[in-house]
Amino acid sequence: MSGGIFLLQDNGQVVDMRQQPFQSEEFLQQLISEHPELLVGDQFGGSSPRRFLLISREMGLASEENGGERWAIDHLFVDQDAILTVVEVKRSSDTRIRREVVGQMLDYASNAVVYLPIEKIRGRYERSYDEPEERLAEFIADEVVDYDTFWENVKTNLQANKIRLLFIADEIPQELRRIIEFLNGNMGSVEVLGIEIKQYVNGETGLKTLVPRIVGQTAEAQRVKRSYSRTSSAELGELKDSVVVQLSNVQYRIDQYMDYTVKMYDTNNGDEVKAKPVLRRINEELKLGVEETNSGGNHRNTRQLGDWIIKELRKQDKFVKPW
Repeated sequence: MSGGIFLLQDNGQVVDMRQQPFQSEEFLQQLISEHPELLVGDQFGGSSPRRFLLISREMGLASEENGGERWAIDHLFVDQDAILTVVEVKRSSDTRIRREVVGQMLDYASNAVVYLPIEKIRGRYERSYDEPEERLAEFIADEVVDYDTFWENVKTNLQANKIRLLFIADEIPQELRRIIEFLNGNMGSVEVLGIEIKQYVNGETGLKTLVPRIVGQTAEAQRVKRSYSRTSSAELGELKDSVVVQLSNVQYRIDQYMDYTVKMYDTNNGDEVKAKPVLRRINEELKLGVEETNSGGNHRNTRQLGDWIIKELRKQDKFVKPW
């Protein structure tokens, strides 16, 4: 490796720092687990920088129903929109980084959406933190999405094959770079990116600087992803879901927007009605079984309750078909 960077100090002195390989793959893995900011979520594009919360290192993954753990994912993160992020770490000196790691990562992704149950994911997360609910609330910083709803959203995204794959290395070879760009440009619901994390060291003081950057975020890939992006859709005010419900004496339409706002209308006259009382009536009359309080004992707000009601209506097939 070659190249360097120069740090200009307050006293006017320049510190010469030369690129050096990481001493071990384990060291790089530990850095990522302790400092998720190295995944440079602000370089992912879109109006909202990605933030990452570690679920687990060495997450076991089966290759068949009720099977044993065949693989171990280096890191499993989740972002603030409940999208799982699978991270595989290799040093550039590892020859597997050129081809083998791609097949390995695709194995992880294709099997995770089928054989990685949300109960296991949530359980591993809860064992990783002393106060898991408080840690998650601090991370997502969204009063609309409570703890149970967040994990339900993780499950929904996983079932929709909405997942992110990150290849991490101190240097990503050209062969892998081309594969990442190809996959990311042709997979609508799956985001595939590489992150190079270069280490620069001053030989005299031992001072280290880490410089991460995204690989694979081409203009074509961003175009493909736009149609799947919840964030950009939210800015346009587009609908996330809409269902019609028949009660004993009236029919209602529930519209849910991308920011989880819920609007309700009487389909007989088109008038908007107050949502929360009607949501409670739907839950009771159709016997959906939705808990109106969260795991902390607090009443769900309209957006939370509406999200659960819509999911149960679809799950239990208790909505009016459009045909």
